Amino acid sequence: MEAGLGKKFRSIDAFNRAAPSQYRMLPCRFVGLDGSRYVMTNEAGEHLVVTRPQLEQFVRKSVLLNSDYYNDLKSKHFLIDDDSNVALDLLALKYRTKAQQISQFT
Repeated sequence: MEAGLGKKFRSIDAFNRAAPSQYRMLPCRFVGLDGSRYVMTNEAGEHLVVTRPQLEQFVRKSVLLNSDYYNDLKSKHFLIDDDSNVALDLLALKYRTKAQQISQFT
């Protein structure tokens, strides 16, 4: 009768887990800024300053879903996931705009 009411909610950890196979890295470069920070850049000219542990998390695909860091990486086109339905199109547009400005420079 009330069998469904006795179920517990899952803990917050069940939702804040790393999902190694759920995001894909987009082409990017990184260079050391100082002893503890790195600058990541991508083809569209976006950049992000990260710590070494953050960079390692990104490369190992162990960034926590829905963390601020994950959202920064996603919004600046360093990664795409199943929710990123326009990310590649937007990245291509940014790259095309950047390349067009360079071709008109000469």
